[in-house]
Amino acid sequence: ETLAPCFAVEAAGATGAGDATIAGFLFALSRGATPDEATTAATATGACCVERSDSLSGVRSWIEIEERLANGWERAETKTTL
Repeated sequence: ETLAPCFAVEAAGATGAGDATIAGFLFALSRGATPDEATTAATATGACCVERSDSLSGVRSWIEIEERLANGWERAETKTTL
């Protein structure tokens, strides 16, 4: 099991976010990422997707996602209630 907190974004829509997240995970694994790295990549890809209202225009190139991660992309605050 591996977990990665969400990234801070201005969400415009969730269409395609799940598919984008899984695609980011599989792409990272195919490039030799560890499971933890792949989970972070998945979360980042899904976060990019929700920045636009449609399912594709928010998804960025792998280089752009890596740059955002390298530049210290802030994580969203999480609230847990039981």
